[in-house]
Amino acid sequence: MQSKSIPDQKTETSGYVLERTARLLKLALQQRLAKAGAGITVDQWVLLQEIRQQPGIAQLELARATFKDAASVTRILDLLAAKGLVVRLPDLADRRKFLLQLTPAGDRTYSNYLPLIKSFRSEVWSGPQPGGPRPPPRHPGQDCRQPEYR
Repeated sequence: MQSKSIPDQKTETSGYVLERTARLLKLALQQRLAKAGAGITVDQWVLLQEIRQQPGIAQLELARATFKDAASVTRILDLLAAKGLVVRLPDLADRRKFLLQLTPAGDRTYSNYLPLIKSFRSEVWSGPQPGGPRPPPRHPGQDCRQPEYR
C-alpha cells in the first residue's frame, strides 16, 4: 500500500501566488490596453507580436510559440481577422496550412501599442515604486479572471 504524502504548504502557496500574480499582471495590462483604446486583448496582442516577429508563421507553429492550444489560437485569429488585423494566406507548399501575416492595420496596431507594452514591462520589472500603485489586498476567494473582450 502506498502512503499518501501530505502536500507541502509552501509549495501549494507558492503555486497559488504564482498563478495569482500572472492573472493580476495580465488583468493590469488588459486594463491599460482598454484605457488606451487598443481594442485588443492581451492574448490577441501576444499573437500579433509573434506574427510580427515571424511573418508567414503557420497556425500550429504560432500555437507552439505562444504556449496556447490550437483551438484558442484559432478563436483568437478569427477575432483578429474580423478586426482586419491579420490575414490567413494559403501555403502553396501545403494546402492544409495557412500562413499568417499582419495587415497594414495590424502593423499599425502593433506599432501604436508597443510603447505601452514596453512601458508596462519596465514597470513590472523595476518593482513597486515609492508612492506608486499598491497591489490589491489579498482575498483568497477573489476572482482574478480576465473579463471577456471581443
